[in-house]
Amino acid sequence: MKNSEIAGLSIKKLVTTRLLIALAAILLCTAAAYFAFDGIQQYQYDNISRIQQPDLGSIDPQNPDDAYLDRIYACIYYFDADGKLVSTRGYDIYAEGGTLDEISAFASAVNSDLQIRRAQLDGRPVLILQDSFIYAYNIYAQNSGVVLFFAILAGCAGMIVILLFFVRAVYRPIRGDFEALGAGISRSAPAFAVIDERQVRLLEAQTLVRRYNEAVRQIEVEQTEKQRAVQTGNLLVSNLAHDLKSPITVLKGYAEVLAEGGLSAQDEKKYFGYLYNSTKELQDLVNVLFEQINYRTGSAALNLQTLDICETLRDCCANYYMFFEKRGFEFAADIPAEHIAVSADRLALERVFGNLLRNILDHNETPCRVSVSCARRKGGAEIVIADDGKGIPAASLPQLFEPFYRADASRTDGGHRGLGLFAAKQIIEQHGGTIAADSPGGKGARFTLRLPAAAV
Repeated sequence: MKNSEIAGLSIKKLVTTRLLIALAAILLCTAAAYFAFDGIQQYQYDNISRIQQPDLGSIDPQNPDDAYLDRIYACIYYFDADGKLVSTRGYDIYAEGGTLDEISAFASAVNSDLQIRRAQLDGRPVLILQDSFIYAYNIYAQNSGVVLFFAILAGCAGMIVILLFFVRAVYRPIRGDFEALGAGISRSAPAFAVIDERQVRLLEAQTLVRRYNEAVRQIEVEQTEKQRAVQTGNLLVSNLAHDLKSPITVLKGYAEVLAEGGLSAQDEKKYFGYLYNSTKELQDLVNVLFEQINYRTGSAALNLQTLDICETLRDCCANYYMFFEKRGFEFAADIPAEHIAVSADRLALERVFGNLLRNILDHNETPCRVSVSCARRKGGAEIVIADDGKGIPAASLPQLFEPFYRADASRTDGGHRGLGLFAAKQIIEQHGGTIAADSPGGKGARFTLRLPAAAV
């Protein structure tokens, strides 16, 4: 069976079409058997007169065979010397009694349907009549029964052949598709490879292959994300370990100088300041390390509560407004007075908002316009923090939220280790939201955050 004949068909349509074909074939077979039987019957009926009649001369009136007389529809009439009917033997055709003359007159009237033989027995008349039409019709009926039997037998054989064709026409495509599907799964099992949908033809099998391929692709995505997370974790540990060396080296050096003594009070104060700064840097690195460990082990639980995102964003903007004003930045906040409820950790969100606002201050030496907006969107809230200062290179946008990434255009997160935007993305995703960055026309930066609404 060609693939094109059943490609895209459902099993239901396949069975329906094949069943209709089988029923049509059965009807044609039945009609053919009927017309053949009817034609043979008509031919036999038209040739009844040609059926060979029995020889009445072989009948012995003195000692006739009654069974034979009945079989050939013959009757022997015995008369006395005066022509009166005395007795009959066999199949009584006249059956009304009478004389030799009356029965002879009856036989002459229907001469075309009767065979007549006149004889003498002991000097008395004997008349033998045989109904040739009934005899011929009986043979015709017997032959018709045989023809009907063979017609029914041929019809049943034809139906069996048609049903076998129906079963084969339905079973083979289904078996072929699922054998191909099983073989494809066996081949793809070690590496979870997708199966070519062209290997199957039926709609259900194509749907099954499509869903299997979707599951395989999802597994591939999850494996890729897992590998990427492992690589990111390794990179994080490697970079943090490298960054830890600097403050430790500084601490050790200044501690040795202070331990030797002989410094003036002014120099001691200066060196203690260096020690403090290095200690603070070391503390920040350790905090980042523990934060990432908690995030990756799932122990960095959020303190979720239902809060008004507008109020949280408004408070955060108020905390940074004085810094923008002091630097000469134009700051505009479009935050509605309505209550937009989200389920979030307030401190975590404040950290994200603060990081994005500090980025604007750190990476724009020339004052620019800063805008912060919040709006209700279907399913939650949308926050946009943007500026029209230095743009982000298009090549840097895909890696902007990667750990330790620093854009060449000096537009990075935090300006130190490249972990600010990485942490922001982690926090927003922990809330079930998304964060995205773009630089319209290569000028300025726009960060769009979406958070799901609080459950009612």
